[in-house]
Amino acid sequence: MHLLTAHQGALGGVDDQAQAIDLGQSPADLIFLSAADTEISAFSRAWRRLGDVGLSLRCAHVSQLQNYYSTDLWIEKTLRPRARAVVLRLLGGESYWPYGVAELCKLPLKLWVALPGDDKPDANLAALSRVDESLYRQIFGYFCHGGRDNMTELAKLLARQLGAKSTTSAPKPPRPTPPVGVYAVRTLPARQKRARAQVRRAAPQARPQALPQALIVFYRAYMLSDDTSIIDALQNQLAAGAIESHALFVQSLKDQSAASFIASYMSAHNFSVVLNLTAFASGTSGRVGGLLALADAPVLQIATSALDARRWRHYQPGLTPR
Repeated sequence: MHLLTAHQGALGGVDDQAQAIDLGQSPADLIFLSAADTEISAFSRAWRRLGDVGLSLRCAHVSQLQNYYSTDLWIEKTLRPRARAVVLRLLGGESYWPYGVAELCKLPLKLWVALPGDDKPDANLAALSRVDESLYRQIFGYFCHGGRDNMTELAKLLARQLGAKSTTSAPKPPRPTPPVGVYAVRTLPARQKRARAQVRRAAPQARPQALPQALIVFYRAYMLSDDTSIIDALQNQLAAGAIESHALFVQSLKDQSAASFIASYMSAHNFSVVLNLTAFASGTSGRVGGLLALADAPVLQIATSALDARRWRHYQPGLTPR
């Protein structure tokens, strides 16, 4: 059989799923599988935030294990020697990956958690799992609500269940992410602080709003997957140009309560430009130009790429079809 070696650090699909793939992963204590690249990235980052807890993690994308031999090889090399816990997020239920689920059920794991890949409970996957029912619901809740904080608490929970060497704080219960809200950038460059200081020196009574203001609107899904680095980068670049930015996340611009929140927020500020990352949605709400037109400012559409940074730099065609 021709055996391919999976690209180090690569996530996601294989061009020909009939091919056997060797993921080349060394043994680990905790295994996380998902069909969502963003979910794998979010949990990996959360695990790293714990620091050295004396436990190892390996993550794999289910699409890379569609071949029976790939699954067998991966289990023998990565799981059987050391794995004590497996958390699986599976879109489509057991039928999407029946061979893999059956083989994982055979392993003598301390924790075996089989979860649906969305927020709809799957009684069959729950019955296959070997974990206390309340713990199962708690783990599922972290994934349903998503976001940086919930992924961090999930990592704490699993580390404590596996006897992490360093004492981590007790995990907090899952917390819902609101359908709309204000996003706070995680870093503020010194250049923006200097720009604010210059404005205040020039006009001591001036408020920070004396700087040009930009509104960024993006989907709540970025929050749920803890994939907001593009928002941070955008706000930091604006800050570097002495532009005050505000970022709002929203589940849907057509939701009435969300639309009211955004309309109220825009009316309270004097925005010079709106940067929209909602894939050209503008929330029509019966208004010419849509909800975002209420800002009375140019609306620029920001297209994002599905490629990672390394591939983006070397991908000649530019954006991929999705």
